[in-house]
Amino acid sequence: MNVKAKRRLHMLARVGAFGATHADEFPVGSMGSRLFDIVRTCVADADRHDAAQQSRRRGARRATASMAAARRELRKRLVAIHRTAKALALDAPAFDRRFPRPRGNSDGRLLLAGRLFAQRARKRSSDFIAHGLPSTFLADLATAIGRFEDAAHGRAANRRARTSATAGLKSSLDAGFAVVQRLDAVVPNVVEQHPAAMTAWRTAQREQRTTRRSREDAA
Repeated sequence: MNVKAKRRLHMLARVGAFGATHADEFPVGSMGSRLFDIVRTCVADADRHDAAQQSRRRGARRATASMAAARRELRKRLVAIHRTAKALALDAPAFDRRFPRPRGNSDGRLLLAGRLFAQRARKRSSDFIAHGLPSTFLADLATAIGRFEDAAHGRAANRRARTSATAGLKSSLDAGFAVVQRLDAVVPNVVEQHPAAMTAWRTAQREQRTTRRSREDAA
């Protein structure tokens, strides 16, 4: 949650608290009571979306680490096959061209290379094994491809969930803010004869900016 969103959430929480403190002036069923209920619901929804956003942010770090590890493992398998194919090309010219060394940072190209290597190496698997690759090298490659795909899917799902949480947070805050604008007419109409209540309302519905000096004082 960015600074602007935090300010708005804190404002909505103060407005909700104001409504609870002055509940006598806004009886159940009145316009003011219904609006304060909506504000408190928006605050609860915003808190829920913020928690989901924070969780997905932590998940993004884990997904990134998992993706990096899977990428390194797959690349290592492909490089080993490429290196062996160069040796086999001594007897079969241009054979190594079927197994080009993976270059660049494109995950899509790396995954495509993994699938092609697996398909093309199968017919000459015994020759690859004779040159020192483990007898399980094709199974190992398939496992590396699977882990890479799983990591990519996990990272994409986490991004979608985080985007959804961010959109939900914004929607809740915007909805609450719209209600506060309506309350800014209702509340003065009800409590304008009570200066203390009016002062409390003006303080509650103001989006207070956090200055550098106030942050230093808080620290």
